[in-house]
Amino acid sequence: MALPIFIGVFYLLRKNLIVLGILCIIIEFYFVCANGYGYLTHWSTLGTYGFPRVMIYIYLGMLFAKVKDKINDYSLKRYLWIFGALLFLFLIENLVIKMTGGIINSEEVFTTAPTALAGSLVAIRWQPNIGDTINIRNFSTFLYCAQQWGLVVWGEVHACV
Repeated sequence: MALPIFIGVFYLLRKNLIVLGILCIIIEFYFVCANGYGYLTHWSTLGTYGFPRVMIYIYLGMLFAKVKDKINDYSLKRYLWIFGALLFLFLIENLVIKMTGGIINSEEVFTTAPTALAGSLVAIRWQPNIGDTINIRNFSTFLYCAQQWGLVVWGEVHACV
């Protein structure tokens, strides 16, 4: 659902991509406040588990396509540092939400989209020569499913102390 609606909105706003970006950021802000920080805002989550959640990622992908030549202007090392810093902030934000709200919702935090953006930039710049792609794909599935383990272990260790 997100892609056809995004294309329709893009068609209406194609002359002004900044407005489209602001719209996507507003939608993302609402989703994060209603879900990840819902224990603070108490905003309604009605409809927040639907298609608009992905619009910011489609927008970022569209920007990648528009500036693909400029992505190579920066080194992989720079992108890795940015990604590492954002990943650290992502983990800290999730930890704070876990400690203050008692929930783990790693998709609905403010650092999700920037971290995904930086991770995508690393992936675009990094051109590894991988022979066994099946194991890499299986590991990525494992990594996605196990992303909350660090917070669970932290919670167990924190509860024992």
